[in-house]
Amino acid sequence: MIITEKLYKLGLYIIIVCYVAISVLIESSAPSTFQYFTQTIGVGPGVFAIITALYFIIAACMQIPGGVVLDVFGFNKVVPISMVGTILGLILYWYARNEFVIELANIIWGVSLSIAYLIGIYIIPAFFSAARIPLLLAILGIGATLGNLSAYAPLTYLINRIGWNTTGAIFIGILILLLILFMLITAQMPNYK
Repeated sequence: MIITEKLYKLGLYIIIVCYVAISVLIESSAPSTFQYFTQTIGVGPGVFAIITALYFIIAACMQIPGGVVLDVFGFNKVVPISMVGTILGLILYWYARNEFVIELANIIWGVSLSIAYLIGIYIIPAFFSAARIPLLLAILGIGATLGNLSAYAPLTYLINRIGWNTTGAIFIGILILLLILFMLITAQMPNYK
């Protein structure tokens, strides 16, 4: 199935906005997940704060290398690796049974999610006219904000309503779907780096 260039660009942009929203939800989810890890693993507040800070330290340190990797290899190669890393981190985090696995998940997320927003900034000027850049960046920012807002009361409600494992499975499924859609769309337009 061949899709038009405009649909390719729009589909790609929507996938990236969704990925940014999920990445911000993940990085902001500590208040919603703290209670679960306290009750099931016995992680104390100080240890959990250190584990959570680990993500942010790694993500901050990876911003510049992430941009360089995007420039060198292009989004077609970098996005799938980032998404697979995010899925792996989410599986580890959601089904963790000790502090080490939570830390490992945060390290993987720190590396994988550090470029999520950069990807949006990378593709918008490459694929869209200069007149559309402010609007598309604003929508990208709205996606990030919605992810942040969803990380608190909505995520806590979801965990309490349908359970920890089901909530994790839903997020893992959404990320796998985004990865599949990304791969299908980019396979149609291989000439983009």
